[in-house]
Amino acid sequence: MTQGYALGLRGNQGYQGVQGPQGNQGWQGVQGPQGNQGWQGPQGWQGIQGPQGWQGFQGNQGNQGNQGGVGYQHKFATDLLTSNPATDTVIAGTGQSMTMTPESGTYLAWFSSSLSGSANSAYGFVSIWSGGAQIADSERRTDVAAAGEYLAFQTQAVASVNGTQAIEARWRMGSGSGTLYSRNLIILKVG
Repeated sequence: MTQGYALGLRGNQGYQGVQGPQGNQGWQGVQGPQGNQGWQGPQGWQGIQGPQGWQGFQGNQGNQGNQGGVGYQHKFATDLLTSNPATDTVIAGTGQSMTMTPESGTYLAWFSSSLSGSANSAYGFVSIWSGGAQIADSERRTDVAAAGEYLAFQTQAVASVNGTQAIEARWRMGSGSGTLYSRNLIILKVG
C-alpha cells in the first residue's frame, strides 16, 4: 500500500540572530619591495625675464689722496768761476748759483765739480749748508799739486729744512786762488 503525504506551506523566515563579536585582526603581511623610480619629467620652460631694476644712487666721492712727493731739483753751471774766498761762500758765477729753497722736509743733497789752483800746492774746501749752517760731515778738501792741474770731487749730505731755509753748496780757498769748472747741485726729497 502506498503512503501519501502532503507538502505544507513554507513558514516565515525567522529573525536574524545577534551578530557575534568581531574577531581579532590578522597579522600584517610582509611589505612588498619598493617599485622602480619613475622617469623624470621634462624641464619646464624658462620664465620671462623681469624688467631691469632702477639704477642706484651714486655714492659719495672719496677723499682726495695725499699729494705725491716732490721729485729731484737740480742747479747747474758750466762757466768758470775763479776766486779766492777766505770764508765759506755760496758758489755763484755767471751761471746758476748753487742754492735752492725747497718745501719743508728732509733731502739728500749732492754737489760735484772740478777745482784747479793758481799755484803749486793750492787747496780748497767745499761743503753743503742747510738753513745757514754747515753740515759738518759734508766738508771736502781738494789739494792741487801743481798750478793749472784740476781735480774732480763731490760731496753729499742729508739736510732738513722748514720751507724757508736754503740748501747751498759753499767753498773757500785755503791757499792761493782757485777755479771751479762745471758744477751741479742736486737735491732729492726723502722725508
